[in-house]
Amino acid sequence: MKFGADLNAYTSFDQTVYQLPIPTDSAELFKNGFKILANWAGHISMLSPDIDEERGVIVEEDRQRGKNAQSRMQKEVMPILLHGSRYAERIPIGKIDIIENFKHEEIRNFYKDWYRPNLQAVIAVGDFDVAQVEALIKENFGKLTNPAKPKPHPTYDLPGNKEPLVKIVTDPEFPYNVAFAFIRQTNKPTQTTDDIRRGMVLSMANAMLGARINELKQKGTAPFIDGQATYGAYQGGLVPGVEAATVLAVTRNGAELSKGLQGIMAEFQRMVQFGFTQSELDVVKKQTEAANEKANREKDKIASNTFVQAYLKNFMYGAPVISPDFRYEITKKFLNEITLAEINAAARKMTGTENLSIVVQAPEKRRRPCPPKHSSWPPSTMRVKA
Repeated sequence: MKFGADLNAYTSFDQTVYQLPIPTDSAELFKNGFKILANWAGHISMLSPDIDEERGVIVEEDRQRGKNAQSRMQKEVMPILLHGSRYAERIPIGKIDIIENFKHEEIRNFYKDWYRPNLQAVIAVGDFDVAQVEALIKENFGKLTNPAKPKPHPTYDLPGNKEPLVKIVTDPEFPYNVAFAFIRQTNKPTQTTDDIRRGMVLSMANAMLGARINELKQKGTAPFIDGQATYGAYQGGLVPGVEAATVLAVTRNGAELSKGLQGIMAEFQRMVQFGFTQSELDVVKKQTEAANEKANREKDKIASNTFVQAYLKNFMYGAPVISPDFRYEITKKFLNEITLAEINAAARKMTGTENLSIVVQAPEKRRRPCPPKHSSWPPSTMRVKA
């Protein structure tokens, strides 16, 4: 077992996850795995020499990230993408001056305050005896206790913005000219079968819009060399309950970015205003049906981590855990029921007049790239021909 590839942990804005693949062919190793997880969850000694040694590890990790153009640019872009929220104040690795200078007691208190049973979950997926694993979890984690006066667990949202937010970031090692537009909206997390149906509708709309953009690229007349327009969870679900239309254009140089982004936006607005055709929907339904049948045939090959991620979203956000059989059946049902009118009604709701952010990323040259003009924005004010 190698650290990193097999044994790992990660921290995002709202969670820290420790992952430990354990072989089931050795009873002793299997049991020790639960002891290790329980030690991480509430029994770390926090000795002063260990704390100081770990400071250097994190500082080095941050330094290594600084060698990567994408990471350097991300640090500059995140305050715009998360503008006005608690999330915008720092990325999960933290601020280096704090890491280098915090007092030992501060991290010990943090551990006591937040590494506590009523904020934790143990997820176990694999080929094992369920009763035995349940007993091992109770044996190892049952000794953990909550603080006498636990601190309230805050949650944060992402405030809106009436005027467009614009950020231009250049880096000498970044090889592309890319412009993004994000139009955010709020929506409740998926919890019901109606929500699953809505997700299918959005997915099919994204597929049809993607096909239109690909057709433009193949014709060679598009004002961009690559482009994309989708609607879904904002930044991959970075902030729960926030969705967005995400539009991006890649061009040969910075001078073409404005026209490239407008070209993608024109296709997006054409979808919003005029919708799709029945023939487009028929193609996507056949593709979705084929993918559903393939997933059903291969349901016994689903990786354990797929289940882990589903259980994690359930614990964090209350998302339903859907079995492969149920997903197969409900997908078939909704494919027969979803209409073109339903798709086009959803498409009309994918944009708005506020909560727009524009980000430009480009190679660093003598002259900074021209930002996409947004005098005609918000995008819903654009009008295109059918």
